[in-house]
Amino acid sequence: IIETVCDAMEACGLENDMVAYINGCDYIDEKEHCILQKLVKISDTDDVIFKCLKSSLKKECANLPMTVQIVSDCGDGRLIPLIRKIARNHLKAIFDAGKTPYDESEESQEFFLICNAVTRLGGSIEDLLIME
Repeated sequence: IIETVCDAMEACGLENDMVAYINGCDYIDEKEHCILQKLVKISDTDDVIFKCLKSSLKKECANLPMTVQIVSDCGDGRLIPLIRKIARNHLKAIFDAGKTPYDESEESQEFFLICNAVTRLGGSIEDLLIME
């Protein structure tokens, strides 16, 4: 249903309302993912939408790797530093749990999904993969 609502909002030119909704929420879940996907499709060079997309990565998320993947679909390289920071934080949590990114764990899979977003945007992750 939310996809239909988002399509209708876009058809009516209510992108600003979608931006306002995302900017006003504190938690990103499936409903917000649908809205973010729609905003990514229409973002092009709109800085207001870009700032909204970027700010969504700083909010608490039910599924942060999915949010990163959705937002990075906009293709804007300005997201690389923030997504690399998210990857570093995720990596730190993996090490703090006594694991490595190469373990067969859900956390490791999530880390590599986040890293994938960095590389799709043209960034490098080589330094993140060096275990010290």
